[in-house]
Formats: sequence, structure tokens, C-alpha cells
Amino acid sequence: VFGGATADQIKPSGSGAMLSLGVPHMTPGKTSTMSVRIVPDDMSALLGFLAEGRAYAAIWTSENTDGELRGQLGAPECYESRIVGTDWTNSGGSLVHPYAFANILFSKMEASYAVLLQLATDDARLFPGEPVQAQVNDVMGASLLPSALSTASDAYYYRRQRTDDPSLFDTIWLQSGVVNRGDAEEKVYAVGHMAGMGVVNGLKAQGANVVIMSNSPDNYMMMANMSQALPCRQLISAHDSLFTMARARQSDWLTVWSLNEGQPDSRMTLEPRYYAHPFVVQTGETGQGIMERFGMSEKELYNNNPAVGDIGALSLGTVLCVVPNWLKTIGGNGQKICAAPN
Repeated sequence: VFGGATADQIKPSGSGAMLSLGVPHMTPGKTSTMSVRIVPDDMSALLGFLAEGRAYAAIWTSENTDGELRGQLGAPECYESRIVGTDWTNSGGSLVHPYAFANILFSKMEASYAVLLQLATDDARLFPGEPVQAQVNDVMGASLLPSALSTASDAYYYRRQRTDDPSLFDTIWLQSGVVNRGDAEEKVYAVGHMAGMGVVNGLKAQGANVVIMSNSPDNYMMMANMSQALPCRQLISAHDSLFTMARARQSDWLTVWSLNEGQPDSRMTLEPRYYAHPFVVQTGETGQGIMERFGMSEKELYNNNPAVGDIGALSLGTVLCVVPNWLKTIGGNGQKICAAPN
């Protein structure tokens, strides 16, 4: 990952990689996924480049040691929706509550957006039949994709606008079937789309309806409206629990449970769960004052707020994800809210 250049600029002379992610393990004919947790030497600079649209990822190969692939990086605006369908009865006589989760990611660098649908695969929340089509519609019902997202055979693709004729799109298939994550399988359907600025602004202002249709005899359908994603939450995977969420953020499972509804041991995948308290910065508040009030170190505050470039220069209205240290948290009267144990 490099910084300091827009899409039409070359790497600044003398600058090296800000992050080195290692060598990915590639399997011919399959989409490879690589995930690493790395702390850059200069987090503030990298976050600044990301905010400005001047950070990019590059991949080298043995045939092209100067760089085979390059793509700009940027933090998108995220909209989301929990999609809950009408209950149905399976062949065993059990009641099923269909469930899916959808995201729309809006680019801050161009008039484009990506749609991501994830369907639950546990027996209690299965979609009846097979999903054969998904649509993103505006509030008037008009489709906002160049064509309906087909989910019948190929599950993951990207539609790219052609440079020779902007009215046409090339379809690039990335993944078929299901996406394997550890021991779990999740059905994931995605599409990226270039759109006019009016369409993008309309989606943000009025929301969009995501519709998923089945090949079941009764033409089963689920639909939900998208809204701006709430901060300080993550989607639960098959390997997550309140304990793992708390451990990753120097918290405790009781604090995480208090932020969320339901039983503490519930592990329903694709359900968004709060991992921290959203805290809106008010007039006169500083990063140092917030850390002192909630008993957090600078490292802990950055760990929970990686998109904040400079804790010492917070803007009014900034939303911070705060995990209080209850033994150090100071109340409105200036006193600690919990007494230290004897």
C-alpha cells in the first residue's frame, strides 16, 4: 500500500511502501482472499492519504516486477439493511424466519456504488428455494442497476462501464457458488456499478429498496429499505462471540452485552452488534479530555477509531467509538463512577 498519489499520478520519487502485506497464496481458477492485521509506521499519514483519495494498493508479479495491478483506496460511505422475510414452514414442519443483510457502499472518489448481499445459511433462517434475482430500486420502483443481479449460477461479479461506449458494461465474474469462511459457508452476491451523480445523491437522500426474489412456487420475495450504517458495530460471523469482540477492543463481554439486545451467548451470523458506545464530539471537547473522562489510552482510542487521523484535532460532530474503563471513568460530577476494589 502506497500513499501520496492520485489515480493519474505515479509514485512519488523516493517513497516506499507504507504497508507490505506479504505474498498472497493463489489457487488457479479460484478467487483468493487475504486478510492481515498490520500497524503502519505512520498511521496518521496513511489515514490522511485515504481520506484524500491518494492511497493505492499495488501488486507485483514475477513477470512484471514494476507492478502488475494498481487500484486507488478510499473509505466509502456505507448504507445497510437487515432484510427479514415472511415466515414459512419447511418440509419438517418447522417455522423458518428468512434473513439477509445488505450493504451499499458509495465511493467518495467517483459516482459509483457497490451492492453486497449476504444470505443466512442456518436452517432457522433459510431463504425458501434458490434466490434467482436481486434488484436495487429507488423509492419509485425504478431499477438502479444496469440489469438485475442474477444469483442463479454465478454469485459474485462486477459490472464495469466500458470506455468506448458508456452505455454498455462488461461483466467480470469473480466467484461462483458460496464463499467459504473458515468452517462456515455464506452465500454472498455483489455487484459494482457506475452511476450518474444524480442517482447516487438520490440514493443517499431517499434510500433504496433491496429486493431478493426466489424460484419457489409462490415466487417468494424479501424487501427492505437501506439507511445510513450506524457506527461502532460489526457483523457477527460464525467465529465471533461477545467474548471475541470484547477481547479485540480491550473490553469485557458484559459491556458488549449491555450495548446489544438478546441473549449473551447468541451467535446469529450476519447480525450487527455494537462493540463500543458511539460518542459525538461536542463544542469544547478534546481527544485528551475524552480519553481522561472514559479512562482510555491513546492506543485504545485509535484501535477503536482507525478512521480518525488525529485524536488531537477532532472536529465538532465527529463520532468516536468509546469503550470505557469503568474503574477510571469520570462522571459529570468529576468523580470516578466506580470505586477501586480494596
